[in-house]
Amino acid sequence: MMDETLNLLFSVLIIIFLNILSHIIYCRFFGRHSFNSPQKTLVIINFLGLPFLFFLISITNYLGNQNILNQLFAFAYGLLTYSSFMYAYFHLFNMSETARRIKIIIFLTENNEADLVDLEKFYPPEDMIRTRLSRLSKMGVIEECEPGMYFLKGKFLWFVARLFASFRKIVKL
Repeated sequence: MMDETLNLLFSVLIIIFLNILSHIIYCRFFGRHSFNSPQKTLVIINFLGLPFLFFLISITNYLGNQNILNQLFAFAYGLLTYSSFMYAYFHLFNMSETARRIKIIIFLTENNEADLVDLEKFYPPEDMIRTRLSRLSKMGVIEECEPGMYFLKGKFLWFVARLFASFRKIVKL
């Protein structure tokens, strides 16, 4: 029983490792020239890893001669473990990509010190807005109807934004 559990865990960890590795390779070689945002690409890679995860779990179960109930629990365990790790990795990656504080800390580490003028040259406010507009456009949330004019394409992120605004009012942030 313990060998089967370790095999299952090892199968899940292999797929997690391969997904993270494929994401790193994609970002290194294709990421900057891609039409997709890095976050959207990571979500796609995570979904593409699911068939491989289920395939490895199926092989593990088949070799272990598991009954159908144990196989269902194995699939549930594998899916929950995989989803949890990839969710954590997504947020770690997203934070490293988008957090201004991280970019400022990296700049200060590389330059030892900087004043406000240096930081504004490194990361101008206009770039922040352009970067966010570009990401929203790549995600298909907004569209540029004419140069400098944008409109909202879908309502999903608007709904999410309204939820966060309501939450901030409740918590009084």
